[in-house]
Amino acid sequence: MKKEHIFYLVLIIVGIIVGRFVYTNPIIRNSITANPLAPEADVAREQDIEVDRLDNQPGSVISNDGEKYYEQSDVKTITDSYYSGRDMLTPKYDVKKYTITYQTLDENERLLTIAAQLYVPVATENLDAPIYVFGSGTTGLDDKCAPSKEVIELANWGNYHAHMLSYAAQGYIVLFPDYEGLNDIGRIHHYFVADLEGKTLLDGARAVYDFMSTYPQQNLSAQRSVFLAGYSQGGHAAYAGSDMHASYAPDVPLKGVIGYGSAMNIRRLLIENPRLAPYLVYAYKDLYGDVFDPKEILNEPWATDLENVILTQCVSDVIAKLPNTQTAIYTPTFRDALENNFVDSFQEVGKYVDTNNTGLRESEIPILVVEGALDTVVSPQTAREYVAAACENGNKVEYLSLADANHYQTRQASFQESLDWMEKMMRGEEINSSCNSI
Repeated sequence: MKKEHIFYLVLIIVGIIVGRFVYTNPIIRNSITANPLAPEADVAREQDIEVDRLDNQPGSVISNDGEKYYEQSDVKTITDSYYSGRDMLTPKYDVKKYTITYQTLDENERLLTIAAQLYVPVATENLDAPIYVFGSGTTGLDDKCAPSKEVIELANWGNYHAHMLSYAAQGYIVLFPDYEGLNDIGRIHHYFVADLEGKTLLDGARAVYDFMSTYPQQNLSAQRSVFLAGYSQGGHAAYAGSDMHASYAPDVPLKGVIGYGSAMNIRRLLIENPRLAPYLVYAYKDLYGDVFDPKEILNEPWATDLENVILTQCVSDVIAKLPNTQTAIYTPTFRDALENNFVDSFQEVGKYVDTNNTGLRESEIPILVVEGALDTVVSPQTAREYVAAACENGNKVEYLSLADANHYQTRQASFQESLDWMEKMMRGEEINSSCNSI
């Protein structure tokens, strides 16, 4: 081969290597391809990023399907209605939002794919950002009810996009996963199953570190500080993560757990929110078997037509259409068993109910319980009973009661307090324990 042919061949090989590096590095590629003068769609600039990784371990990021860019003014526009007259902190950072998938484990320890949205602050100077992994409240069991598919103009399930932008714009890396079974053909979401929820959030924290390693962000690093947080059902999930942390993911540097209007006790959930019981019965029957017989637990029409009713109803439909009284939803025998803590009947049901209570295992991880005094979904009494039980088991618990907040306002009303609390935990300060005052 002639020397000039060898020279040109080397140039071609070098060009291929450099080109592939540029294409697979989102920072370099976006700086080349992004048009800063291009009009924004839905106050966001979009770039497509294609990647496919097959690291067979929990917490591995396996896809990154794109990016949206939100300037600080965009964040303020989106979050103004969410905070609705309450003090909204001025955004400090622009935010990039990525749509990713990562791996966790199912009930049989097999790999399972989770879809998530990742919100990353855009730093102009070096920023070592803490990680905030957030679980949503109840949205439903079917794929169409995945939190990531919320469209607040059609149905406001929690205005989660605004919540995530709020924290990312204050300098947190925020992960917002769909629960197990959502966006997963062949599975339903197994509602209020502690093991699956805890794995989803803990592996979500691992996925953030994997993402930051695979897709380095300019001037940004992921701090060795993780907070699990959640609203309503999501609080149950966050506390499940705390319970499982030492045994399942001790590598995750968990600094604290926050629950907003959290439903930690399944029996209390069934008592206070009967209209959510068909979700639970359907999901538990699918996972645990015929011990959860709809005809023994639920009245008609839910007993015989449970699948058709539940899999077509997202939470906004359930709240609008189902009665919220025990006499309407439960059979008399189940209602009696529920009130008597499953002592005389439905003992197997009671076993699974108790197994899935969360936040009670003794741990050194600090817990912040945020409760609205006007909450009628998870009553203040239920929240205080949880705090007392968690304290009795040796946990570090701080209870924040918000005098003017209902269930749906706990996150907005405690925004500043939550940020202050996490800052204290990162500094290694002791919490203001409520264990002697509850």
